[in-house]
Amino acid sequence: MAKKEASGGKGNALGNVTDYRHENATRVNIPPAKIAAEGAIPKVSDVRYDYSPRRPPTLRFDPQTRSLDLLRALSEAGRHVFSIADARKYLSHDTALWAALTRLLKAGWVRRLKRGVYLIVPLEAGIARQWTEDAFVIACSLAQPAAVAYWSAMRHWNWTTQAPQTVFVQTTQRKWRYERTVLGVAYRFIPVVPGKFFGVRPERLGAKTFVVTDREKTLLDILDRPDLSGGMPEVFGAVATASSEIDWKRLDEYLGRFPNRTVPKRLGVLTESLSLDIPDRDARLARWRELISEGVTLLDPDGSRTLGRINSGWGIRMNTPVAPPHVR
Repeated sequence: MAKKEASGGKGNALGNVTDYRHENATRVNIPPAKIAAEGAIPKVSDVRYDYSPRRPPTLRFDPQTRSLDLLRALSEAGRHVFSIADARKYLSHDTALWAALTRLLKAGWVRRLKRGVYLIVPLEAGIARQWTEDAFVIACSLAQPAAVAYWSAMRHWNWTTQAPQTVFVQTTQRKWRYERTVLGVAYRFIPVVPGKFFGVRPERLGAKTFVVTDREKTLLDILDRPDLSGGMPEVFGAVATASSEIDWKRLDEYLGRFPNRTVPKRLGVLTESLSLDIPDRDARLARWRELISEGVTLLDPDGSRTLGRINSGWGIRMNTPVAPPHVR
């Protein structure tokens, strides 16, 4: 049988221990014993679960899947450069649409070109999302209506060996910024009156499409604005090269519509000076003379206004030497 505890021990009537200290102990470094814990307990944030096993199953839509579905639909439709209106065709709810676009922008799968216009970054860009879309495709999405023109159109039709560092875009839209840089490419927008915006055609670049002035309209544009076409020496070479590729009947039609009466002067004098072999040359030159304006015009708008002889037949001051491309 166990012995009863002596009545002189530390405790109460019920035999419960009231003190853990051992004041008479000879062993050192005995840590004090306490019931309550010491120190601050870190606060643990609440854990949130998207799918709780305690709730009944319901039909739900994953936001990530919705973003990828939008991207897939736009790509299948060929909208590699798309607007908000294009995206709304596939995701009509505005809140969901903006959430999807924000998620795609953060992930690097789309890039913002301007307000409301975005570019899809293809899979070829890799994990780093390093990609530069064709500049002509982007150019036609930055203004509406718009067409690649002037020196850039010359490059497209292989009328120049120069590669302009700026993409020239013709548009009837009045923009508050006529020069801008997108993805490292400089763009210059040239506003024209609606009467000058014609003769454009779509061109394909793989699965993508852009708009460019056709050969005949490009020829008239560079004669109208040599300063946007690399200067008169580049224009001389382009006219000589284009003479064998032009639909001259269509060019005659365009020339009648073109509002600048200086253009037939420059075209006529270059046709004679470069000895271009064009169909019905004499009859065509006579028709062009009926379209020219009165007064004397400069062959090179950036050249001297006083130097150079005046070609009285065309009413144009020859203020820069005209030489065929192989002579220059």
